[in-house]
Amino acid sequence: MKIRSLTLVLFFLVAGLANAQGWSDAYNKALALMSAGDWSGARSAFAEAIALRPEDQSDPTSLPGPVTEPRKWRNGSPYSPNFGAAYCAYRQAFLLEGRERTAALEEAAKQFEVLLAKGQGSAETYFFLNRIYANVNDIQKLDANKAMLDSQRGSLKWKVDGALLTPEERAEVNNLIQRSGGSTGTGPKTTVIPAAQLNSAGTGTTAIGSPPLQGEMTALAGRVPVIPTKYAIIIGNGESMMADEKIAYAASDAVLIRDALVQHAGYAEANIDVVVNATAAQIMASVKAIADRMPQDGTVFVYYSGLGFNIAGKDYYAGIDAETPQDSSRMVAVSDIYKAFIQKGASVFAFTQVARPITAGLYFGKETPLFGRVSQAHATIPGNPINSLVTGGKEVGAYTQAVVDILTDFRSNQIPVTEFVWQVFRRMRQGGGPQTPTLPVLTVLPADARF
Repeated sequence: MKIRSLTLVLFFLVAGLANAQGWSDAYNKALALMSAGDWSGARSAFAEAIALRPEDQSDPTSLPGPVTEPRKWRNGSPYSPNFGAAYCAYRQAFLLEGRERTAALEEAAKQFEVLLAKGQGSAETYFFLNRIYANVNDIQKLDANKAMLDSQRGSLKWKVDGALLTPEERAEVNNLIQRSGGSTGTGPKTTVIPAAQLNSAGTGTTAIGSPPLQGEMTALAGRVPVIPTKYAIIIGNGESMMADEKIAYAASDAVLIRDALVQHAGYAEANIDVVVNATAAQIMASVKAIADRMPQDGTVFVYYSGLGFNIAGKDYYAGIDAETPQDSSRMVAVSDIYKAFIQKGASVFAFTQVARPITAGLYFGKETPLFGRVSQAHATIPGNPINSLVTGGKEVGAYTQAVVDILTDFRSNQIPVTEFVWQVFRRMRQGGGPQTPTLPVLTVLPADARF
């Protein structure tokens, strides 16, 4: 009997090890295919893992073995083949165009929605559903997804395998958690008066929210009161040696942004430098000049419209003398611009109107700031171009127009960045606009940081 019992134990142990080997091999195969950019093959490998072990698991997986020598699969990683398959479907969709991309994204959304229905509401699942709903212009689902995420603030316990995401995606997921459920920071309170509520004489009719509190600075008419510690550098490079890629309206956009900051956001004219059609050296000289003028611990608004590239993992603004997308000697590293301001203890609020094609896995904005207080938002999501429109007979960047419109609506010198960018997003996507701006990626800054 003892021999028979021992035989049964050995049989089940071997069977367990064989099964674990099967789903583990399939899962690891999927990870390798993802690294190679083979999203279709990775989805198939995840399907093999699901066939052997159907359900995702948030907690570490204990492998069969002696009780005295407990082992955890992949050092305690969650098991996430269903999430992985949905993620691969999402990434694969961006290899398509037009209606095919939309249909593929909607299919990926269904897979993520199944995870929510199972109670597997990870921050990552909400994040990618946000991206998908934005891309297919489903504002109703986007709002519902945001409301559901906000309602679960602090209670998102489900974990997915972090190895499935890129480093920048993990950073953006962390930022999504920070900004869900409203503000957590302690910045000054503001009263926002939309321009629609100003009468023809320029005087306010009704203020939104509670009456102004001590320390608030708003304006009902004319210019918003200036805060002297706020600075801005606005770069519009409409010219380029790369004639087929230049953004003709970039220089005029810079002037529009400058006027909106002065009139509606509390920036002094003397504290704003507008740099138009500049070389890399001229851009950096202007950055250093305004950094030298800034007080310690001020605020700087950075707006760039022009050509931008990611070269070997680093983001660059292109000077007008750059001849090729690989010519970094005639470009300015974005990190160098941030560094000039961070050394003064400044909070940096950067907005870029740059096309973001993906080449060999690289795109402008892939580099995430690792230090300093930085907010970074882009005019479009990775893989997509930027667009323009005609206003008053003049070509204007679609993102620039949305930023100007929302600055005009807010009319405040203390604008909460996440809410501001969210409103820019809604302005551009309502009505089925072709361009999808990003929400901000925040480094060290709270979700309600003000500029």
